[in-house]
Amino acid sequence: MPYRELRRDVWKNTVRIYIPVLLLSLSACFLLIRLSVHRQQKVLHEKLALFAETMQIRMVGSLREPLGDLKVLRGLQSLRGYLDTQTAQSHELLARDMLGFSRAKHVYDQVRYLDASGAEIVRVNMDPRGNAYLVKEAELQNKKHRYYIKRAAPLLEGEYYISPMDLNVEHGEIEIPHKPVIRFVAPVRGEKGEMKGFLVLNYIAIDFLAELDGIAKMAPGEVSLLNDEGYWLYGGRSEDRWGFMFPERLDCSLAKRDPEAWETISASASRSVIKVRGNYLVFLPVNPFDLPPGKGNSSAATTSDSRKNRNELALHLLCRMDKDEIAAGVFHAWIAIPVIVGFLDIGLLVLIYMVIRHRSSHLLLLRQSREHEESLRDHDLDIASDIQHTLLLDAVPDDLVGLDVARTSIPATEVGGDFLAFWYQGGCLDVLVGDVMGKGIPGALLAAALKIRFTNARISEYAVAEDKALPSLDAILRHSHETITPILMNFERFTTLNYLRIDPNAGRAEWINCGHTELIHCRSRGLGVAHIPGENVPLGFTQTCDFRSQSASIAPGDILVLYSDG
Repeated sequence: MPYRELRRDVWKNTVRIYIPVLLLSLSACFLLIRLSVHRQQKVLHEKLALFAETMQIRMVGSLREPLGDLKVLRGLQSLRGYLDTQTAQSHELLARDMLGFSRAKHVYDQVRYLDASGAEIVRVNMDPRGNAYLVKEAELQNKKHRYYIKRAAPLLEGEYYISPMDLNVEHGEIEIPHKPVIRFVAPVRGEKGEMKGFLVLNYIAIDFLAELDGIAKMAPGEVSLLNDEGYWLYGGRSEDRWGFMFPERLDCSLAKRDPEAWETISASASRSVIKVRGNYLVFLPVNPFDLPPGKGNSSAATTSDSRKNRNELALHLLCRMDKDEIAAGVFHAWIAIPVIVGFLDIGLLVLIYMVIRHRSSHLLLLRQSREHEESLRDHDLDIASDIQHTLLLDAVPDDLVGLDVARTSIPATEVGGDFLAFWYQGGCLDVLVGDVMGKGIPGALLAAALKIRFTNARISEYAVAEDKALPSLDAILRHSHETITPILMNFERFTTLNYLRIDPNAGRAEWINCGHTELIHCRSRGLGVAHIPGENVPLGFTQTCDFRSQSASIAPGDILVLYSDG
């Protein structure tokens, strides 16, 4: 009985409240419709602009990767070795490294090194099945008359040339199926600035356009990618794309189809939102040398960086929402608001009852489930973190003489790919700090395997050393390289490391830095602080090994700092 009385009172009070609420809601409905129409238009415009900026950032990020790859190739030891000697052996090492690079990246149709005269010295092609192979010497060509060599020739060391995006042409005909290509070129100069040659990457833009297509399908409007002449590279009608490559399609450009819109777009160097005949257009330039806005880079710095390079890519991202789509969104507000208000008024009692009953039980179950999952995950991560600190991060030896050593670890996540090892023997302290590419448990597992291989290599070298003397750093690293590099290349990973040996009796420190963070030497008695970068590539980049060691004298009170960037 009490339950029935309570339910009756609830219905009575609800009806008493419902009548004035209904009258108020009908009065507010008209005002809400007017406000909603204005807001809907603004939201559509902002959504279109935000989506365009997101796509711009993704596209610029994808196009910057080849610039980083050119920098890596320019720093290859095998390339410098070839430039110094130009022997058959150095040529073979360079070819092997470039072949390994192409297989690892898998996005370049061609990876080439040309000499100063434009003759191809090494060329790695990718066949239709995606397999990289070295082109025979008899098939190498001279490219001195190609436009991208002429454009890159005046550039200095550290500068780049980017070609326009076009369709690959083989033997005078456009390749079928179409293969869009962008050529990235970096000059290679000697110590005195003399031209030595060119590194050329033929970047296959199929994945780049596929990524754009995947994002464009979620766009609130129509997405197009245009070149600097207004021709469609993506979007529009399929028969209009790449019009500049086909004589019969030279009129298939936005410049010819919509001169008013193109004139406004081409006159703008930055983002612009324009309205043409009721259609809203958001235009954004895509320049690999420009960082996206809001990343802490001033416009002056961006312009300066672009000026010393040569970019002919000139892509324009265009997001278009025509007036019919805008009208449809506004009309939807006129219909949706009265219907929604009516259903809300009619279903008020049902909603109160359902929300209180079902939402409360659902949240309770969800919270219990989440707490259980978090408890299990935290437990597993605690175990993994303890294992990492036990296996990957050695404790400081307690029998050191003449040295004070401290270490700490602050991982970016609970577990990661950083590892640390100490060996104290013969009055010398060996310290190894490494960082495997990748975070989380996979990185920690690979780091554990590499640390074991490195320890075994050190033991093996010590066992064969004459008079049981400490093996050299170079010998240990060469032994480690032979066993570690195949593992890294198999998993398409790499590791940086810094291997330091301190001899306090001799007052000397020696180390080999393989792509790791710099060593910091704080000298005593106010003699200053030295930041010493490494001179070797990380393990896993190449199958060759040519390690260069560095050394410094040390005095009482000096501090040597090894660290990893996490």
